[in-house]
Amino acid sequence: MDKLPKLSNVYVVSGLATIGGLIQGFDVSSMSAIIGTDQYKSYFQKPNPIAQGGITASMAGVQSSSPKSVFHISVILIMYFISYGSSFMSTNAVFRLPWGLQMIPAIVLLAFLPMMPRSPRWLATQDRWEEAVEILARLHAKGDILDPIVIAQTTEIREKIEFERQYETTSWMAVFNSRNIIRVHCGIFTHIWSQLSGTNAMMYYIVYIFQMAGLTGNNALLSATIQYVINVLMTLPALIFIDRLPRRRLFIAGALAMAVLQFTQAGLMASYGEHVPGGLKGSPTVTWRVTNGKASKAIIACSYLFIAAYAPTWGPLGWAYPPEIIPLYIRSKSVSLATFFNWACNFALTFFTPPGFQNIQWKIYCVFGTFCAVAAIHVFLLFPETCGKSLEEIDEIFSDHSIWAFQTEHVPSRLAADIEQAKEDLTNDKAGVDYPVLLK
Repeated sequence: MDKLPKLSNVYVVSGLATIGGLIQGFDVSSMSAIIGTDQYKSYFQKPNPIAQGGITASMAGVQSSSPKSVFHISVILIMYFISYGSSFMSTNAVFRLPWGLQMIPAIVLLAFLPMMPRSPRWLATQDRWEEAVEILARLHAKGDILDPIVIAQTTEIREKIEFERQYETTSWMAVFNSRNIIRVHCGIFTHIWSQLSGTNAMMYYIVYIFQMAGLTGNNALLSATIQYVINVLMTLPALIFIDRLPRRRLFIAGALAMAVLQFTQAGLMASYGEHVPGGLKGSPTVTWRVTNGKASKAIIACSYLFIAAYAPTWGPLGWAYPPEIIPLYIRSKSVSLATFFNWACNFALTFFTPPGFQNIQWKIYCVFGTFCAVAAIHVFLLFPETCGKSLEEIDEIFSDHSIWAFQTEHVPSRLAADIEQAKEDLTNDKAGVDYPVLLK
C-alpha cells in the first residue's frame, strides 16, 4: 500500500472525493430521460403515480452522495444524453443501459481511494503531526513545510485541537449539547431546505413538468436537455469562486428567487391550464395540461430560471456549508446526520411528487415555493457567514457570538494575520522555536 503513488493536486483530490456524487447524478438524469419512453412504460406496466414515486425514490434510498463538483454536474448532463440516445432503442436496454452504467463511478473511486491523502486535521487529532504537516505542504505549498500558509494553518489546527480536547467526549451526546446544537441544526437544515426547494422534482420529473406545460414526445425530452446545460453552466461560477462567495447572502437570494419562480409557475398553470381526467395517454401522473402557447413558454422559462437560481447557490454551497460549521471532533457524526436528512427528504420528495402532480396538480408548486420562502427566513435568522474564514475561525463564531446570525459582526480573517505573523517569524528565524514540529 505504501508503494502506491500519493495524490497531492488539490483539484484531483477534490474531483475524486466527489465521484460518489456521480451516482446521484446518474440516477437523476437517467430517470428523467426514460420515464417517458414506451419501453419503460410497457415494462413497468404504465406505473401509476405511487408506483413511479416508489421506483424513483428507491434509487435515492439506497445511495449516498458527496459534495458536487463541476465534474459531477457535467456527468449529470452527459448521462442525460446517453439516456436520450438509449430512448431510441427498441428493447429494454432503454433503461437497463443507463442504470447499468452507474457502477462505473464506484469502480473508479475504489481504485483511487488508497492514493488519496488523509485529512490533516484528523491526523493532528491522532498526534500524527509530521504526516499532517507534510500533507498540508503537499496540498498548499508544493511540499514546502516552512511555507507561511502551512505554518499558519498548523498553528490554528494545534490551538483548536488543544481547545477541543478539554471536552474529551466525541459521543452522540456531544452532537446535541448546548455548545453544538445550533451549528448541527444549521447543517441539517441546509440539506433539508436544499431538497424541499423542489429541485430534484424539477430534475427527476422534468419530462412530466414539460408535458404539463403542453410539450409532447421528443419536444419534451429535447427541452429537458436545456435544463441540464443550464445546471452545468450556472454551477461553474460558484465552483470557481466558492472561496470568495458569501454563503449567507447567496442562500437568501437563491431561496427568494426560487420561491418567486415556484409561485409564478403555479399561477401560470392555474390560470391557463385544464384538468385531464385519467391523465395523459400513457402518463397517468400528468392530470393537468396548459394549452396556451405563451403560458407554456413562460412555464418552461420559469423552470430554466429556477435551475439557474439553484445551481450557483444551494447546489454547491448546500454541500460546502455543513462541514464548514461543524467542529472537528463531532464532524463525522454531524455531517453524516445532515446527509441522512438530505436523503430522507430526497426519498420523500421523489416518492410523493408524482402523486402530488396527479392529485393537487399546480398546487405542488405552491408547496415548494413556501418551503423556499421559509428557508430564506431561516437563513436570515440563524445561518452565520463563513466566507473567507478558516474552520477554526468558524468555530469561534458559534462559540462567542449571539445565536442570531443577523446580529453577528464582521471580523477580519485571523488566518491572514497568522500568515503574516508566520512570514515575520521566518524572517526573524523564530520558526525553530515556535514551530519545532515543522522542522523535523
